[in-house]
Amino acid sequence: MKIESKAEFFRLWNAGALGFKLRTWNDPKEALASGVAIVGLRQVGKAGGGRLDIVPIAGSMGHERLAGVVREWTNAGMRFVICEAAPDEHGTLQGEICRTIHGWGGLMGVSNGLRMREAMAAGLLKPRGPAVSRFLVRHYMSPASLDDLDAILDLYPNATVEFTCYGDHDFGRGRNTIFWEVRDY
Repeated sequence: MKIESKAEFFRLWNAGALGFKLRTWNDPKEALASGVAIVGLRQVGKAGGGRLDIVPIAGSMGHERLAGVVREWTNAGMRFVICEAAPDEHGTLQGEICRTIHGWGGLMGVSNGLRMREAMAAGLLKPRGPAVSRFLVRHYMSPASLDDLDAILDLYPNATVEFTCYGDHDFGRGRNTIFWEVRDY
């Protein structure tokens, strides 16, 4: 199978068909009602990820903080989605992985709690061959998350999978990894 476009990826991703992901909302009221403490507003429709603003929404001022950022983005004509914020302080291994004719390979490294772009800029993510890629993924991904990665790569054998592992942080059902993107378009 092949994911033909970014729109198809988002449809599959939002349906939960591509491994574990954090919750997303289009409506700020739904984000506020969810009970999460921190959200991110992520710009959509811009290559390279676009802008990301992290907004604490817990407490009495949460509604005003979120409303202010939503108003700013809307007035600037920016399209966005509201995402549950990742526990970046728990981030360990992250990067991109794919299957090659030699086995798994990709760009990955131990991120020390940095977001992907920050880790790349710091030179922490490096090209990895099959043996090192497999070792790193098996060492940092929980068994359930590793099963998810295997399933994704079985369904989409030519895809690149972007992910972050979060140590022993359990997102539920034994998963410690967020899959950010699956692309072969």
